[in-house]
Amino acid sequence: MNQTTYDLAEFGAVANDPGTDIADAFRSVFADMDANDPGGGARIVVPPGDYFVNTTLVIDRDFISIEGVNYGWRTGTNNAGGSRLIVRSATGISVPIASQRTRSLVIRNLALDGEAVTNGRVGIDIQNDNDGVVIEGIAAKEFREAVVIRNADAAYVVGNLIAENDSCVRFVNSGIANIVADNRLGAKPGQITLFAENQDRMVIAGNNLFPDGYSNVVLKNCTHCAISGNQFQSFYTGMLYLEGSGCSYNSVTGNTFVSQPAPSGQWNVNPAQQFPNDFGIIRIEGQHNVVTGNSVDSFGSTDHVMVRLVGDGNHLSDCILNARNTTNRKVQGDGGTTSAPIIVLDSTTATETQFAASSVRRFRELPAAQTG
Repeated sequence: MNQTTYDLAEFGAVANDPGTDIADAFRSVFADMDANDPGGGARIVVPPGDYFVNTTLVIDRDFISIEGVNYGWRTGTNNAGGSRLIVRSATGISVPIASQRTRSLVIRNLALDGEAVTNGRVGIDIQNDNDGVVIEGIAAKEFREAVVIRNADAAYVVGNLIAENDSCVRFVNSGIANIVADNRLGAKPGQITLFAENQDRMVIAGNNLFPDGYSNVVLKNCTHCAISGNQFQSFYTGMLYLEGSGCSYNSVTGNTFVSQPAPSGQWNVNPAQQFPNDFGIIRIEGQHNVVTGNSVDSFGSTDHVMVRLVGDGNHLSDCILNARNTTNRKVQGDGGTTSAPIIVLDSTTATETQFAASSVRRFRELPAAQTG
């Protein structure tokens, strides 16, 4: 589809004026589209500068691209450069529920600022079923929820800096073949940095996930998903949590996990969910999930479990598990049946591993060190 390019400066957008609502400029663009190109798409350009979203910007049509020149966020407080939307409505950009799926919405090269998490605002809220949503090259900070996408198929969230929010990215209800890649994501204390539920074949790759969300990544009842090549850092249990018996056939491969003491100097139990020390820095529930080739480095002084496998047929192998507190259990396994045993290979010694008495397992410990 051909997209007409619209410059919001030509439709009433005024930079650095809190009294001018940039949502009005968007509505003027949509009115022009309806008059001159009904059913067509649009590339809507946000010029450099600060613009205020005083009423929610509602996107109720397909093939829309909203593009700034760049997000211009050099530090957490520097406002120089780029195109920035300062959100003062409850939600910045909203895609409401409609009778047909939303297709090909693109939001890129923008900064979104909720001003303060305590305002309870949402940055981008895609409520409608959707195909091919792209969120690329944005910076979003100080939202209760920065990005929420519901019932998404083939969404692409890539190259963003989403930090200093209660929740950074949430995939809600269900989804197929979504990708979250090459982002820098770091929540404030309160919620989960990246959450996804009922996903099939999601890819989470190449992200840097940093504190202080209480969990960095939670996948709830997801199948056939791949978590690979990410950098994790956290102060809490449940850094990565595959939650629910519906989690199956997911792979966690080639990631680096660093569990460090909180600023208090103590390694912390997750305070939001009150996950205990034996919950697992990494917790894998469900069936037939594979955890292989990861590096886990725990600096905590409190006894805790590094990897906990809960369910049947879960598989851990060839992981480097480094506990600075040598009394830690590196792996704990619960579950396992004759047809689907828990499998732990070449990652721990027998003294570092514990299985429930009823667990059926296949275990091969690390061989003793040799010289010569």
